[in-house]
Amino acid sequence: MAIIDALKCQHQQEDGTRCQRPARRRLRLCDFHHREHKRNAKRIAERARQRWFESVALDDPKSIQKALAQVIQRLLRGEIDHQRAGQLLHKLQMASLDAHGNGYCAVQFDNGGG
Repeated sequence: MAIIDALKCQHQQEDGTRCQRPARRRLRLCDFHHREHKRNAKRIAERARQRWFESVALDDPKSIQKALAQVIQRLLRGEIDHQRAGQLLHKLQMASLDAHGNGYCAVQFDNGGG
C-alpha cells in the first residue's frame, strides 16, 4: 500500500471499490464512514442486549426468578424501556404459569387487582 493510499478512506464498498475520500487523521476512515461504522457497532450491541432474553430457558422457578431480576436491573439501568419491560414481564408471567402447571411451585405475579 502506497503512502497516498494510506491517506484515503479504507472502507470497501459493495462493488469492491474503496472510498476515495481523505481519511481522518490517525484513522483509516473518512468522517462519513467513521460515523457509519460507529452507528453499526452501536446497532449490533443493542441487538445483542435485546436478544439476551430469548436465549434464557424459562423452564423452572429459579430461571424465571433470575430472568425477572435481570429485567428489573436492565429497566433500572435504562437499557430497556417500560414497554419492552412490560412485554418481558408478561412472558415471564406466562412462563411462571406454565411452570406451575408442570408441578413447580412457580413465582406468583400480582396483576394489580386486589
